[in-house]
Amino acid sequence: MPKLNKIQQKKRRFRQLQQQKRPFEKLYTLIARFIDMRAVHFSDEGRTAVVNIIPEEIVNNDVSHIADSSSSALLGALWPNGANSFRIDRHRTIPDSEMNKQWFKEVVNPAMLDAMDNPQNGLQIAFEEAISELNNYGVGSINIKDNPNNLNKPVSYSCWDVKSNFIDENNDKFVDTVYRWWNSDVGEVVKEYGLENVSTKTRAAYDKGDFEDKVLVAITIEPRPVKAQNGAGSLAMPFESVHFEWDTNKKLKESGFAEFPVPTARYKKKPDEVWGRGAGGQSIPDVIELNAVWEALTIAFEKFLDPPLGLLDDGRLGGSDVDTSAGSLTVFSVDAIVNNLSSIIAPLFQTGEPSGAVVLTEKLLQSISQHYMLDRLLDLNNQNEMTLGEANIRDSLRSDSLRKVYARITAELTIPVIIRTFNILFRKGLFGVIPGSEQEMEFLLLGRDYNYLPDDIISAIVQDKDFFEIRFISPAARMLQSEEANGIISVLKVTSEAGAVFPNALDSFNIDAMLKRLSEILGVSIDVLNSTETVQLIRQIRAQKNETFENLENADKIADINMKNSQAAAQSGVQRL
Repeated sequence: MPKLNKIQQKKRRFRQLQQQKRPFEKLYTLIARFIDMRAVHFSDEGRTAVVNIIPEEIVNNDVSHIADSSSSALLGALWPNGANSFRIDRHRTIPDSEMNKQWFKEVVNPAMLDAMDNPQNGLQIAFEEAISELNNYGVGSINIKDNPNNLNKPVSYSCWDVKSNFIDENNDKFVDTVYRWWNSDVGEVVKEYGLENVSTKTRAAYDKGDFEDKVLVAITIEPRPVKAQNGAGSLAMPFESVHFEWDTNKKLKESGFAEFPVPTARYKKKPDEVWGRGAGGQSIPDVIELNAVWEALTIAFEKFLDPPLGLLDDGRLGGSDVDTSAGSLTVFSVDAIVNNLSSIIAPLFQTGEPSGAVVLTEKLLQSISQHYMLDRLLDLNNQNEMTLGEANIRDSLRSDSLRKVYARITAELTIPVIIRTFNILFRKGLFGVIPGSEQEMEFLLLGRDYNYLPDDIISAIVQDKDFFEIRFISPAARMLQSEEANGIISVLKVTSEAGAVFPNALDSFNIDAMLKRLSEILGVSIDVLNSTETVQLIRQIRAQKNETFENLENADKIADINMKNSQAAAQSGVQRL
């Protein structure tokens, strides 16, 4: 059997991932139809666009509202203030000096904010779309694109939809492989890859001016074999990427990434599955039943408001069919059923009592809302008065029920997005350069301002050590760490009360560390916290002032004693005379 070339290998892998996704395609199609209100084909080869925006059989859109509200609440808990929802701080192994603190405060965090909160970079939109897909389908992906040779817009973001993606995970159960295909215009393909890199077929269409003809483009991103990570440049990086035209097997581009560029989260999943399961998939039986019950209720109310009528006819045949739709009129033979009608024109029948169906719809809506955790995400239950203890217990139970979802999305999506953005900006020198490096010369030639990396950071890089940590200050982060915060507050309260009676009780705790950790959990900005170096300086100055004051006070006391002794001696001498 002849050896397959790289593109053929990628296409075979494509088919394997497609088979892995196939058991979920029917479920995803139902979610798209009944929740997203889109007729989407998940089983095609990326060639079919959305057929209908709102399928005709959908008669109730309450579920779409529930899904949107849940996604908005989830986004608000995880990413409420954009890039202000987190802070980059020094790693615990980096000295807490004033220089290091100022570097993170004045250089790193402002650069991250500029890159991630710039509306043109698309992160907020990407997060919104990814969280929505994650909530409904159970899978959400964000592509972080490194814009080369662009220091003004170093990075951009986009959501990669579940329809076009095929994923796989590593042994650690994190997604590290994404294959993707989509139909693109000839003009867009030429603009993205260059006329010299496209296939003969695409070039011919472009030369004829058929810019809107479609080309099925495929992208593969997966770990590069360790043996192939030799040399320098993008083709030796840990992750490889290949772009090609599906129909012609023409390779369009090959590159690589230092870290996985498409963080992908799963809402929840089974241990032996790769694809996730979202709230939309869990609630789809109730959603379909709600749509059917709502349609029956609508028909019943139409018949109640405008019932079908019967009309007597003294002819021989009468009507051949009975029309029971709202507002219909059916003709009956007077000979056959005159005794069954009390008037010449009368309703055929009355619809049954709809209250049971109304109760059923309310229960279905409640069940769907619980699948989407709407009651816990919004927490608008203020009907019952509670004591402080009861409120704390309710908040604790609420946080426990949301902990799994928050933790998974944070680990699989939010943190990787931040880390890749940090690494891109760091490699571009936007956090600073090493003195005398080639990167410094490049900035000088460009006439751009730049900073120097602190010595402690350079030392950590040389030793291949971590030098930064991510501190989340979002509602979700505070909820996940609420137990720790309550524990610290309780200990501080007990030790302060015990310290008034037993001063040695305070010796068991590092109060500075406790207060700093509590500040981190409660979302206090690092801008208002002094570094350890500054704290030591403040305490040293205070100690010197106290010592000076104590010396002055002691001098006053000694002078007073000396004066009194002199007065006493003088008085004693007078008495002897």
